[in-house]
Amino acid sequence: MDRYEHYSKLFYEELKNRRDLDRAVNIPILVITTLIAFLTYIIEALDYKTGFFNLQIKEKIIMILVLIIFLFLILSIINVIKSYNNHLKGYNYEILGSNQEFENYREDLIEYKNNYGDEVEFNPEKKFKSELIKKIVFATDNNSEINIKRNHYLFLAKRHIVIALVLSFVTFITLVIEKI
Repeated sequence: MDRYEHYSKLFYEELKNRRDLDRAVNIPILVITTLIAFLTYIIEALDYKTGFFNLQIKEKIIMILVLIIFLFLILSIINVIKSYNNHLKGYNYEILGSNQEFENYREDLIEYKNNYGDEVEFNPEKKFKSELIKKIVFATDNNSEINIKRNHYLFLAKRHIVIALVLSFVTFITLVIEKI
């Protein structure tokens, strides 16, 4: 495998990773939505109109757990948004350029060689391929850094969701014990 094939393969792998990361936020969003519905149910099930300090101990524990779950959900939502769109900024993925730009550059190199052929020692096709490889390497490195960052934010979101799920289970058990 030559350099061009190697770097091209890496470039397209990073584009595939980008698409995979775009799709990877769907399940966390689904779980977050489900947990918000669960929290809404729990809050409606409690009679908290008399005030927090008038609640029984189990009800206070449930309300505190609901608040903690809500905080973890906020953290996970923030990280999902960072992973998907870097807040409102978006991500600056590098693209290689249009085919027309590349072909114009290649033709310019050939024209330059034809005009100054006796004075310059270079092969336009080799020069073109070398410059293309440089552009691919730059784009791949940039896109890889972005994908690593997005993957990290998605990892944090999933971690917070798992904690929220465990706390939701504890809350559910506490609620069931209270109702018994």
